Amino acid sequence: MSEFLSFIEKLPLVGYNLNFDIAFINKSLKINDFSTLKNERHDLLSYIKRK
Repeated sequence: MSEFLSFIEKLPLVGYNLNFDIAFINKSLKINDFSTLKNERHDLLSYIKRK
């Protein structure tokens, strides 16, 4: 987990239906005594639904 957190650091997270993925990542982080992600997020699904 620490390698993953070092890799993403403070980079914005971009994905499709991102909340689904973030929920799994945050659950795993909590189980392993890490803080949840605070990164800026851009969910492509919300951009597509707007158009």
